[in-house]
Amino acid sequence: MHSGNPISGQAQLDEAAMLRAEVERLRQEVTLAAQRAANQSQAEIAHLKATINAMRDNLEHQRIAESERAQKRVNDAAAESGQLRETINALRDELDRQRIGESERMQKASLDMQEEIRQLKGAADALRQQLDAQAFENHEKMRKLEARHASETLELQKTIAAMRARLEGAP
Repeated sequence: MHSGNPISGQAQLDEAAMLRAEVERLRQEVTLAAQRAANQSQAEIAHLKATINAMRDNLEHQRIAESERAQKRVNDAAAESGQLRETINALRDELDRQRIGESERMQKASLDMQEEIRQLKGAADALRQQLDAQAFENHEKMRKLEARHASETLELQKTIAAMRARLEGAP
């Protein structure tokens, strides 16, 4: 584009160079701004990734710690349950031993009482027989005493009658 005026062509060239320089400067500013924005985005992304990883690690540690606490509670509960089962079994065994011992003592006491009852019945029977024998002996003695008494009384009455008859006939 020739316009006939050399100054104006030079001015246009200068102006175009200035515009090119301005466009280049603006392009460099935009590139730098984009580079800065990209760098900031990269830094923010790296920061967010680090935060996410830290939170993930923290969450994993908490999950592991909670899992360990839960496992410890389960283990403690299982151990306590086992101890309680052992205690219950020991108490049940002791109760069974006591029941067996009490049952054996009661059976022995029952046998002892039955033996004592048998002995007492035997003693009572022996005493009853002895008492019956003494009663029979006493009855016999009483009968003999009464018979002797009656005989003596009769003898005495005869003697009295004989003496009376002698006394009355003796004048």
